[in-house]
Amino acid sequence: MLRNWMVRALLSVSIFMIIFPNSQVQAESDSYWILLDGKYLNTDQTPIQRNGSVYVPMRLIFESLQAKVTYLYEEEKIIGQKGDVTIELYLGKTTAYRDDQAVLLSGPPLLVDNSVYVPIRFISESLGATVNWDAELHVVEIETARFSSRTELPVVNDRGDPAILEHQGNMTLKWSFQDESPYQLYKGYLGPKGELIFTNFGMIKVMDREGKLENEWPFKDKKIPWKINDTINKGMPAATPGTSSFQVAEDNKTLYKIDPDTDEVLWTYALPVSEEKMGYSFFPSSQHLDSYGTLYISTQGGMLHALNAVDGKLKFKLIMNHKIISETQAIPLSATELVVVNNNAILFFEIND
Repeated sequence: MLRNWMVRALLSVSIFMIIFPNSQVQAESDSYWILLDGKYLNTDQTPIQRNGSVYVPMRLIFESLQAKVTYLYEEEKIIGQKGDVTIELYLGKTTAYRDDQAVLLSGPPLLVDNSVYVPIRFISESLGATVNWDAELHVVEIETARFSSRTELPVVNDRGDPAILEHQGNMTLKWSFQDESPYQLYKGYLGPKGELIFTNFGMIKVMDREGKLENEWPFKDKKIPWKINDTINKGMPAATPGTSSFQVAEDNKTLYKIDPDTDEVLWTYALPVSEEKMGYSFFPSSQHLDSYGTLYISTQGGMLHALNAVDGKLKFKLIMNHKIISETQAIPLSATELVVVNNNAILFFEIND
């Protein structure tokens, strides 16, 4: 208990020092911070408020989004480029241009300490990011479209909407199964011979990796092989050794990787604003660190986040978006095969690295 308290205390200090490395440990009412795709930007260029609008440093944000920024001093003109999108704006003017299309700003760009600041909404209007201002925490939260592919899947949530897989174009659905009854909540296990074992409220099903049903029994059937029963009784391991390095904050909205030797915070991953607004939070018990460097964690709406365990970057996300509380289970079979179980649905994915 004392150990947990000490870890939380050290965690709080470590996070503060990551975000505010040059600051004394005291709160300042006029301090604002930037959260980009769940990670704090470690910079002295913090957001500011002017005339009722929140401004952010343009170069810092654009370059963090892999965009190029050029400042033409004589013309007081700023050019931002990302891919085939070109942004032009001028100091002191409230009209900017995106590919020659006029964009009205809520306030003119400002030059502060030789850095150009622009209203936060301009980020979303220019580069298609989602921007949220948390007035209570003084945090600007920016979410980008991080995936090149968005695949609609042949299973539905409790709203009747199809599940969505957001990924980098490197995942395909090999097969899926969804029980006719929405009340049959499945749990998955990896059998002693590599077979897939699934249980619901009354049955045990065994499938091969092609999705073919090999056998099924009622729970109390005496014909159930003892090895199948033993696998179910032992349950799936929560994770491989090292999961203790990952901790969820007390509000269940931020995930941290901690150095087990120094208690230093190595990276943070925040629940996306869009999911927080839906009322979701992380299920700490759903964490699963596989042998291939991926950490899985589910939200209360069944959203499955797959993170690179080394740097905390999101690898893919399965969007279930249930109305009721729901947890998604990840069963990694290999570096290229993954089974996902959510409520009455089972999905088998192939991953091409």
